Amino acid sequence: MGLKEILSMAGTLALMLAVFAGAYFVSKLVGKKYSTLSNTAKNLSVISTLSIGKDKSLLVIKAADKAFLIGVTERQITTLCELDPKDFPEPAEEKPHTKDFRSTLKDVISGAGRMGKGDKD
Repeated sequence: MGLKEILSMAGTLALMLAVFAGAYFVSKLVGKKYSTLSNTAKNLSVISTLSIGKDKSLLVIKAADKAFLIGVTERQITTLCELDPKDFPEPAEEKPHTKDFRSTLKDVISGAGRMGKGDKD
């Protein structure tokens, strides 16, 4: 194996590491941006959803201190009735499940190592 091939392999390895590092940092930035956007509607939540046909659903939503039963179709949203909000207690506040790229990659690599040793899932 000549020096040219070794340098080519080293360059390929460096490029792969740069792509992985870029993916890691981009996922961090994008994750921070969208995690703050999803927490903006703290006084509005969907309590329950029931599909009643193609493109038709019933939803129980809670808005501030009120609860509503709404019907949703492909073309419109209709308030069917107001419900007693006491019938729908506040769910326990959960911390969002976040797992960083590094730990996810470790899980995938360790899972691939186990699969190669003859283990079955």
